[in-house]
Order: sequence, then C-alpha cells, then structure tokens
Amino acid sequence: GKKIKFYPKIIFPQKSKDLEEKYHPKDFKEYKKVKFIEENLFFDLLKGKLSESDILRNYNQYTFIKGLLMRESYNIDVNFGENIIPNNSVNRITNETEGIFYTSGNEFKNMGLFFLVEFMDEDYKPIVKAAIKFLKDRGFGRDISTGKGQFDYFIDEEYSLNHYEGNYFVTLSRFIPNSDDLAHINEFASYEIDSKRGKSSSNEIRKQIRFFKEGSVFPDYKKYYGRNVSSGKVNPAIEYGFAFPLKCSLEEDK
Repeated sequence: GKKIKFYPKIIFPQKSKDLEEKYHPKDFKEYKKVKFIEENLFFDLLKGKLSESDILRNYNQYTFIKGLLMRESYNIDVNFGENIIPNNSVNRITNETEGIFYTSGNEFKNMGLFFLVEFMDEDYKPIVKAAIKFLKDRGFGRDISTGKGQFDYFIDEEYSLNHYEGNYFVTLSRFIPNSDDLAHINEFASYEIDSKRGKSSSNEIRKQIRFFKEGSVFPDYKKYYGRNVSSGKVNPAIEYGFAFPLKCSLEEDK
C-alpha cells in the first residue's frame, strides 16, 4: 500500500515559551511531544511555506499519533517504541531455572524504518547493497543468536531529495561538530544536544559521545559538516557524526 515517510521535527529558532504563551496550552503540550513530521509537512516547513505558528494556529486540522504529526488521519493502527521482555536464566549444569531477567528491544507495528544515502562516488553503491544484504542474513542489533533483529528491505533508487536554497541547513542525522563547525555557530542556530555511551560485546563501557540531535538548524557555509569519533579500546568502534544537511529557508514566526 501507500508508504508515508516521516522526517525529524525541525528545531526552530522560535522560543518555545513565546509559542506557549500565544497558543492553546493543550495544543502546545501535545505539539511538544511530536518527534517526526509527515514528509509533505516537513518540506513545506523547510521551504518556508509553513511555520510552527501556522500549525499551532490550526492544530485541530492535524493528526497526532504516537509522536507522529500528519495532515490526514489514516485508518491504520500504528505503534512503535521500546518493549521489555522477560527471560529465564537457566543453570547450564543442572538445567534448572534460577531466575528471571529482562531485556529491552524496539517494536514496530504497521511501520518500518528507512534511511537515506547520498553517494559522492557511485563505486560505493554495490558495497552498501552487499552490507545491507549481509545484515539481513545475519540479523541486526542484539540477541541475533536467538532470532532477533530479522528484517526485510527494499531499495528505492528513484527516490531523491530536492535541494533548496537558504542560508541555513537542517541536519537529518546526528551531528558531531569539529572545531571549524563550532566556530561558525551563531545566535540564530537552533539545536538540542544529546549524548550516547555505548557498550561493546565484551561489556566494555565506551566513552560518552555528545552530538547535536536530528532536526537541529545551523548556518550553511560549506558542503560537509561533522566528523567521526573513535570510541572504545578493547573493541574499538566508530561513532558516525557527519551531518546530513538540507538547506532551508525557515518561515519567520507571525
């Protein structure tokens, strides 16, 4: 059937306090819970055809479900989030149950995930395709030995993003800035900071990595932003931190 893509909620320069004072508290409280915005809404915001104030002014015309904001109401039951699963701990010598422990995982209902890749060199396409196929055969994430992390996929090579003009950009990915990036951040940038501390298969706790969240807005002055960061000594890993920038002309609040 029809597939609807959602993009990260844009973090506008407009102060939340100003919006909260201007619009209905119930609408604003619900809007703050939005994590992803339907594709057509996202690009209207990106091109400056729509603002947050426009959305809040007519909020009853939009649909909000499980952190998703959309223009239409679709007759389908969707859900996503973390689930907690109980597991039995078994003594491998006596084969007796010794207790219960819990593991967490992500669950999706009538939904899936997608990601975008921009190829600067077409020679990398077969490498990426082979890597995705390998992950499908092997499983992705934790507990793959017990059958978790299985998935199906398809590649839409016809889908492409339009490039707009603007003095700012929205990042679709986590963004770990380098010193040059930090020097260009001005008072008009709008962002949220998050962090990640990973753990290896040998239970090594890797160093904490801070990054700008998806949807953050920054001045546009070059083509590539960000850097990769090495993390871990026993089982080294790389935290990917290059921005996926889309130029934008954000509508001023009215």
